[in-house]
Amino acid sequence: TVPFVADFSGDAMSYDCTVNRQLPTHGVAVPTTSLGWPVSPGLVPVHCMLRSAAGSKLLLAGRLRVTGGPGARSNAPFFYLQLRASSCRETTPAKQEATALVVAFTAKKQQGSMFVRTTITVATPRRVNLDAAWAVDDLVGPLTEECMLDFAVHDDGRNLHLDVMVRTPHGTRRSTLQDWMAFNNHVSPCYVNIGGCTVGCGVVLQNLVIQEMQHENPPQLRGIFKGRRIEGSPDSWHHVAYPEAVGGVARFKGELWLTARDVEKAGTFLEASLTAAEALTLACVFRFGCSLDYLGLIEAQASKFLAVSSIPCRGVAVGLDEDSEDPNILRMFVEYRGQVIEDMVVCHLPPDQRESAQVCLEVFDDMVQFLFRVCINHRGAVQQAVLEVSGDRLDASLEGYSRGGLLSSRYTSRYFASPLELSANSYDCEMSQSMNRVLVFLHSKRTGPPLSERVRLQSLREPPFSCFPVSLSSG
Repeated sequence: TVPFVADFSGDAMSYDCTVNRQLPTHGVAVPTTSLGWPVSPGLVPVHCMLRSAAGSKLLLAGRLRVTGGPGARSNAPFFYLQLRASSCRETTPAKQEATALVVAFTAKKQQGSMFVRTTITVATPRRVNLDAAWAVDDLVGPLTEECMLDFAVHDDGRNLHLDVMVRTPHGTRRSTLQDWMAFNNHVSPCYVNIGGCTVGCGVVLQNLVIQEMQHENPPQLRGIFKGRRIEGSPDSWHHVAYPEAVGGVARFKGELWLTARDVEKAGTFLEASLTAAEALTLACVFRFGCSLDYLGLIEAQASKFLAVSSIPCRGVAVGLDEDSEDPNILRMFVEYRGQVIEDMVVCHLPPDQRESAQVCLEVFDDMVQFLFRVCINHRGAVQQAVLEVSGDRLDASLEGYSRGGLLSSRYTSRYFASPLELSANSYDCEMSQSMNRVLVFLHSKRTGPPLSERVRLQSLREPPFSCFPVSLSSG
């Protein structure tokens, strides 16, 4: 057997469960055997992080000894690893009450052989969804009657990197997973829990190494805003308030704000402050363009027509949305050409808590980089999540605008957008291509101050915030 080595620099807590005969836990004594700790149903806290995941990074590695096929229930995880957990209470994953980021190892039979399915997902109260659309997973194997499974995790509060090696007499199989997860990165203190779901699964934990390191020069949560404001005069925005009713015809509702002029390509920053309930019905579109016909309708405030006709347009849309499978989970997204090109799970926020949660949406675009940040203030805790898209990636998608299909998905089409249908008028086509405006649409009925008082648009040369931690390479 290849010796277990976790090459962590600095001070790390290292445990050999076959020698120490006691699993390191947070306030819970868990004895082990000469083979290690038999994984059994329940969650055991093994580490407490006094700082949130946004302020520190966690390195964790371990070795599992797997014999006889990990359990008969091939759809149940035989080993769980909970990161950024909000609770350390011992319970079963199926009945757990904490929210956490989850790394799960599940036995999966395929073509007569047994494989290990590794999954990165989240746990919400009484639910762990291994098959969510945004969960990432991979198969590694096949397994033999006895093998070693080594795993290593790097979590810096935004990037989660998982390496897995399955060592069998026939060789070593490797797998790597990486995802962006802001979920629970604000929780402090947070816990690392381990456990399983199956009885007598033939899996024992032999080694465990944990190291917690503080981030170097973490950024402040809020930026310092400098630059020329461009929303100061009343005519800076075109405003369309959709009527309450239009003769029973299917219609849109809400209010639309469009900049009266093109914004600078050298750098534009938008900040919007709303409740979480309002933010879920808000769409912000940068690099907005439409035909002169529809621009005229917006300028004329033709609300009755616009309420029954979507706006053919193009642009880069950002916003918050409920997860399609778990409405208590919120995701942030960047959409372009009818496709969500970047998204991230942000938090667990049930509907009954959204009126009291404050959300700040921030977008910066200078044609070189496109940054989108969400800050959520709820019950005294503040969480932030950042997505970054390279300007080159967006410029590469400029080809083929005339083929349409630029801005339609379940995120935005329910509010105002439709695929781009360029007018037969050549001038309109050119205008649609060159227009560079910002559009904000609020689908819900506004109860607070006017949207124009809660949206700030500025011309900036440098972004007031950064993507931190920097994205790990997926290569």
